[in-house]
Amino acid sequence: MRVYTSEAARTRALTAWLHLYNHHRTHTALVDKPPISRIPLNLIGAQHLRVLP
Repeated sequence: MRVYTSEAARTRALTAWLHLYNHHRTHTALVDKPPISRIPLNLIGAQHLRVLP
């Protein structure tokens, strides 16, 4: 378990984890593609396409 020192730190960690989970984690039901691949590009806002450090 991780203890965060602030709400801002927790929010940054969650944002990074959600990006990893939805954009980079492959799923066997999607033929090893990430979940974001199921959403048409015209429905994805530009903020979802940014690369996190």
